Amino acid sequence: MAITNRLKSLDALRGFDMFWIVSGEGIVHGLASATGFSALLWMDGQLHHSTWNGFTFYDLIFPLFIFIAGVAMPFSIGKKLANLQGEESRQEKRKIYRHLLLRCVILIVLGMVINGDLAFLPYAETRFASVLGRIGLSCFFAAMIYMNTTLKQQVLIFIAILWGYSLLMTLVPVPGYGAGVLTPEGSLASYIDRLLLPGKILRGSYDPEGILSTVPAIGTAMLGIFAGRLLRSG
Repeated sequence: MAITNRLKSLDALRGFDMFWIVSGEGIVHGLASATGFSALLWMDGQLHHSTWNGFTFYDLIFPLFIFIAGVAMPFSIGKKLANLQGEESRQEKRKIYRHLLLRCVILIVLGMVINGDLAFLPYAETRFASVLGRIGLSCFFAAMIYMNTTLKQQVLIFIAILWGYSLLMTLVPVPGYGAGVLTPEGSLASYIDRLLLPGKILRGSYDPEGILSTVPAIGTAMLGIFAGRLLRSG
């Protein structure tokens, strides 16, 4: 039997995250409801998404998955490109580009399937944004940055992503609301969702996996890349 060198800590973290993704919180909800224990009731409250303001443990689950995907890149992509130069490196990169693009498209389509919005619905009733779509897009762009820049450039791009997003959200005025209005209706991200997403959006005024809000998700994947580079360097 072939022996593969896997990063066991990453596999464990991925398994922990998947437990909650596949509705592991239902166990806690059931125990809290049945026992009324204060600790379980607190955990029950932490296993619901914040409506808008606020932050709970459950809000970490999705970003953690993107972070984990980023951690894996220096091991998967980095291993394929190690010790390659010139034309050989360019050919291998082209193969990886095709794979990344195909995976991104597949995830976007599967996200629409999971939304239930790819069943010959009218165009205006189709939700194009999704959790899987955000994973595909954020990891695609993060991988492209990783493969074509140095570590110093990656750090600068990461800072630019977060700083640029912050400036956009606070300085660009939204018609009818002005600049820096961080509400579900008045934020720039919400306005862009209403303006550019061709079908329906999940929460009326904005989509939690919308267009502009996917930009910092690229930063989350890049944080994973930095962690993966550190782990791979030993």
